[in-house]
Amino acid sequence: MDIQKSRWESACGNDTADPNSQFERDLIENNPEAIARGALLRAFASIDSKNKKRNKRVQKLKYLIVELQSIQPAELTEIAASLGQSLNTTREQIQKLVKVDLVVRVAFEENTLYCINGHLNKFINDIINDVYDDF
Repeated sequence: MDIQKSRWESACGNDTADPNSQFERDLIENNPEAIARGALLRAFASIDSKNKKRNKRVQKLKYLIVELQSIQPAELTEIAASLGQSLNTTREQIQKLVKVDLVVRVAFEENTLYCINGHLNKFINDIINDVYDDF
């Protein structure tokens, strides 16, 4: 970064030049380190955004998730019956969890089964335990 700064200063003649100029953008665009750093930041932002959405869903639908963990894999009717809510409400809630990869939908023979995504068990349990610790 010091090399870029010295190039910038020598090209512009002083330290007070506009940092948003085309010249500076060209330096950043042609620097592989800056490109890699930008890609890494975008990847982290994407992961963070997805985890925030998952965190919200786990907090809002914690009872459904806990119930599904205890009876999985289960059909939609079985999940709705165990929660004591309508099939449509359960379907909507399950779809919200499927969208953020918290629940996996599996077609098995003539049935559609739902279960918790095993890759996110620790993530889910940490959030649920944190929610219950607050009481």
